[in-house]
Amino acid sequence: MTIWNSILKNIILVQDYGWVDTARLYTGLEKMDLAGKRVLVVGSMSPWVEELILSLDAAHVATLEYRPIKAYHPKVCK
Repeated sequence: MTIWNSILKNIILVQDYGWVDTARLYTGLEKMDLAGKRVLVVGSMSPWVEELILSLDAAHVATLEYRPIKAYHPKVCK
């Protein structure tokens, strides 16, 4: 499965960094073997990084952000 198929199949990205930066981040996250792991994201006003992490089968994502974020996935803790 290509990076684009995975992203488009599993999530909808709404962020300001563009597809090139998103693809670079996704490629780096793939190398980290996040499946089944708990992950902390620091500073994510919109949960696009969390979406990428969940698409790689992470067990849980916690977000540390000083402002409220809108995240509706049951595996995202804010």
